Amino acid sequence: MTTLIRNLLSSLMIAGIPLAASAPAQEPTVILKSLDNLEKRLGKIEAETGKLKRGAPAPQGAQTPPSDSALQALSGRIDSLLLRTKSLETASQAVKTPATGAGADTIGNDGDAGLVEQIRALTALLKQERTAQIKSAPGTGGKTSAPAPMPAPSSLHAAASALPASGLELKGDIQIQGERKLTTQSNRDNLDDFWGRLNFGAEYNQGDFQSKVNIRIYPEGFGFEPLTGATFDTAGQGSLKVQTQPSSRIVINHAWAKYAVGITKLKVGRFETVETQSENFGNYVDLAPSGKFMSRPAVHNAVELTAPVGPVSGSALIGTNDRKLNRGFLRLYEKYSPIPEVALAVGFRANLFDGFKYPDDETLQRYDANVSWKLPGGWKTFAEAALLQAAGREDDRPLLLGIQPNAGKVLDLLSLEAEWLADRKAAGKPKEWLFNIHARKAAGRFRIDAGCYSDPADADWNAVSFGLRMTSNIK
Repeated sequence: MTTLIRNLLSSLMIAGIPLAASAPAQEPTVILKSLDNLEKRLGKIEAETGKLKRGAPAPQGAQTPPSDSALQALSGRIDSLLLRTKSLETASQAVKTPATGAGADTIGNDGDAGLVEQIRALTALLKQERTAQIKSAPGTGGKTSAPAPMPAPSSLHAAASALPASGLELKGDIQIQGERKLTTQSNRDNLDDFWGRLNFGAEYNQGDFQSKVNIRIYPEGFGFEPLTGATFDTAGQGSLKVQTQPSSRIVINHAWAKYAVGITKLKVGRFETVETQSENFGNYVDLAPSGKFMSRPAVHNAVELTAPVGPVSGSALIGTNDRKLNRGFLRLYEKYSPIPEVALAVGFRANLFDGFKYPDDETLQRYDANVSWKLPGGWKTFAEAALLQAAGREDDRPLLLGIQPNAGKVLDLLSLEAEWLADRKAAGKPKEWLFNIHARKAAGRFRIDAGCYSDPADADWNAVSFGLRMTSNIK
């Protein structure tokens, strides 16, 4: 019985209340529909406890009254749910062992009793709204008093928002992206890169626990063609010929759980980090300089501990680079905002754990620092610099500079960025500077990101590529 009562209480919070909280008081039929799943769960519990329930007094007035309005039907159904819940409580009390007090559990602790009281309050508010609606309806002939004033915000909405939310949310989108180099070369492909994918997952946030899972599915023929074979042509120039086969692909970029103990949070699993204001550059604590269009998230298999220390928000992450735990790294990142307009951050990462398994391996370190500043007039500027150690060559010292003008209502984002790297080479020639212009516009469930950016493989300073990503949210 204990488990069944707990399941009922979970159903009250998960199945019915969040949907009611999301609907405005002026549209009670939306809330009415949200009770369907709750009643099904309650009916199942009653069926499973049928033997116990037969010894309990039958609830009175549990039937829904004739529905002359959506509010009346909603009020009746919540009344019914309350009576049926109390019936289970009474049945539980009836079979409790008198000698020891052990046996079936009751709905009697503070949290459970509070939930029942909240349902009563919601029912009363529904009736109050219905009364106000009837009094204000035309044709009353002035025989009734003026309608009772409604609180602001709506009393129904306020009561619903006070109830505990489950925090479970499904999310998903479809993304299509293409890239094209600007070149005068003839007889070439229409696009240099083209792919599509489906993102689908769920997020859960309840009290001191959070979790997220996101699966990326790339359909067959949309940019994933693994190598299936290779042959060497001995005739002519003796070229190597490879065979590929379009295949579907599934990638998991988020699968983690986060636990909170006070102000400290522990995150375990697979997740992304993005510590930059740019879509093409930056995030040097995890990634190399430059990059493809919108390619700056870094994925970790790791354990992360985060906690604020005064005005500083810090995180310590221990991650692995292989499934046998032979290689691993330590990542530290600290954020500080002295005033609301300015944000500072510093990061450190090093493969400190590789030496335990491979003593001859070199320990490589990365140092990253960035600052962003909100300017008057809705403008924003940012900068990021890093020192990145690399095996067998000089350290990289990239510098990112960017500014985001106020694009008004025309665009949601306009970002002008440049990355400097002293020893960068393209086709054997120096190419110290790369540029990027990124624009974003959203309309309802649809969003488009467009970019014009330097081609890091072409030595000419004005060699650029165009990128376009279209995102359609399905949840």
